[in-house]
Amino acid sequence: MDPAIVDVNGAAKLLGVSATTIYTLARKGELPATRVGREWRFARHKLIDWIAAGSEVHHLAAALRRGQVRTKPRLP
Repeated sequence: MDPAIVDVNGAAKLLGVSATTIYTLARKGELPATRVGREWRFARHKLIDWIAAGSEVHHLAAALRRGQVRTKPRLP
């Protein structure tokens, strides 16, 4: 298999979670994945991009909670 493409166990190892978590996220469509027959396949670079995008969202949400970023004021 091409090292740029990983199976469920490879994705689990890359993300540091269990294979069950990978199956769950893939079935829900929350993880970038492709189903080939009865098996799931993942592009390594898409998994890395997915983590990076989630990390950016998480940091923004944390900054909003701490009041470091102002939200747009509501109009009456």
